[in-house]
Amino acid sequence: MTILKLFLLVVLIVSVGCSIYLIAMNRASDQLVSTALSAGATGAFGTLLVLIFSLKGDSLKLEFPSVMLVNRNTRLPFQEPAQTLHPYAFRVNTFYFVQEGLKKRLLGLENEQRDETYLNILHREVIEDLFLTYCVGWKVDFSDYNLPQEFPESQRRISIHKAPSASFQWAGVIERNPSNPFLQIAPVGFADMKLPPKTQLAFTNLSASRTIVLKNRFVEATIRVWFGRSGHGLGPLGRFLKLDEKTADDYVSYTFYFELEASFNATRANHPEMENYKKWITGMFNHLEREFNSQKRWETTSRELLLLERPLQFEEIKSVNRGPFQSAAPK
Repeated sequence: MTILKLFLLVVLIVSVGCSIYLIAMNRASDQLVSTALSAGATGAFGTLLVLIFSLKGDSLKLEFPSVMLVNRNTRLPFQEPAQTLHPYAFRVNTFYFVQEGLKKRLLGLENEQRDETYLNILHREVIEDLFLTYCVGWKVDFSDYNLPQEFPESQRRISIHKAPSASFQWAGVIERNPSNPFLQIAPVGFADMKLPPKTQLAFTNLSASRTIVLKNRFVEATIRVWFGRSGHGLGPLGRFLKLDEKTADDYVSYTFYFELEASFNATRANHPEMENYKKWITGMFNHLEREFNSQKRWETTSRELLLLERPLQFEEIKSVNRGPFQSAAPK
């Protein structure tokens, strides 16, 4: 706070105090009291209007597709040895899918029921990812490093800062999502999620969409995932993985869409803690996009796969390092 703002605040407090004192000392005069109260109400209302029109709440929105590849014969997510080389490798622990009962269930489902089953699996993965990321604290810094040995992913470093927090247990996830069988087993080692104080976590499950809402006095954030479409084959990905046409045709791609939205409380726009909440939600949304945005993952992976397909020769590397516009050395 600048010296001028501090001076004005002191003047305001002294003026209000003197006004209240004079009104109290002359309270026998109805006219004086009415005039003073009218002037005070007018000033207060004007101040309120100024604050209302000057305060502005920020918002944030991200949208991106996420693809799950499924074997058409077994109905299980992509489980080939080469899966580490493509951006759609399924991320949920495989013990959920090796159970014979689940395999039989997937094979016996109709198409519409199957779509909802894969949506439930993705729903589980999103929630589990949030619990893993925020199992220690909610004030998290993310740092990414693109290292040559980390193919095809960049390495992510997470720094956690101490802050007052509330805990949301996995038991609450099970209670609020009784229709999703993939949520009935808690993840090992991180069965609670740290949230800012007084933050509510809610879930809405419709037939073709899943919604997670985080809400407190500073922000309301929504994570919505819904089923889009499905298609046969692997397309260019199959060629990159050197799969024959018949093997590639054994897979079905399920495309889901993420919509991440946040609205920050305008009445607390300049609160000292607001920046921490903006950083929390921005970091969360960017992290989810990094983990689930298949379009970005494919763009990165396809470039790296092309590099593996045709490594640069030594002469080409020297040319790249020299640059096309570098002038010759003076004689």
